[in-house]
This record gives sequence, structure tokens and C-alpha cells, in this order.
Amino acid sequence: MGYSAFLGKMGISNNDRERAIELLAEYALTKCDSVAALRKLDAGVKPLVMRQLATFAFEDYSRSAASVKQCECCAGQGFIEADVFTMKSHYTMKLPQWAKDLKQSPNDFEVKRQVKEVARVICSAGNGKKVISCACGDSLQIPMTH
Repeated sequence: MGYSAFLGKMGISNNDRERAIELLAEYALTKCDSVAALRKLDAGVKPLVMRQLATFAFEDYSRSAASVKQCECCAGQGFIEADVFTMKSHYTMKLPQWAKDLKQSPNDFEVKRQVKEVARVICSAGNGKKVISCACGDSLQIPMTH
């Protein structure tokens, strides 16, 4: 199990990663009856639960403080599409002479409307970096104090 866990953690072999998770799940099945909540699980469900727990354990083992994952908000693109409201305006006609004589402003003949547009903006979750940190302090936006 040691070699499989190491090779899987380093990303050298996906087969070894899966093998390490499988071995962890098998080991968990031998020990799960000592935990009251797990003992009550149906026999068909217990291996699935142990497999999921083994996967979580392996992922936790594989991470470091520098580990990053693809940003879920932008799917690793760095940008998201957002609805933006823009004020558009146009003039209904050229300012007529009589309006000029009355010293009217061209704004008196302006028609304004608000238009909803879709724009590409930088993803705020990952600041456009396409990845976010796996460290819980960064993913929860909790300020670190010293």
C-alpha cells in the first residue's frame, strides 16, 4: 500500500491511486464494526460508505498547503459571463431650428433605455487565476491572523 499511496499522491500513476484507495477501503471494512454508527449500516451500503471515506482520506493525504484545484465558478476559464445593465441613448431627430431658437438642449430630444447585456468578467472566486487553493482558509475567504 505504501508504494501505491506514494505514486498516487505524486500523480505518477492513476492505477496506484485507485489501488491505494481500494486498499484503504478494504482496511476500513475490517475496522468499521467498532464504530457504532457504522455498525448499523446495511451490508450492501457499508462497502460504498467505506470507499467514499477512503477516497476522502486519500485526497486529504495527497494535499499540501500549496495544492490548488480548478475553480468551480469559472470551470478553470478565469472569466465568467455576467449580466450587465448599460444605459443606451439616442436622439429621435436632429435638433430642429425652432428648438435651437428656443435654446433647448439636445438632451430634450434624447431617448434613454436600459439594456441588459452579457459580458465576460474576471471570476471573483479565483481572481482570474483559473484555480483556487485547496487550503480551507483560502477557500472560505477567512483572513489569517498571526
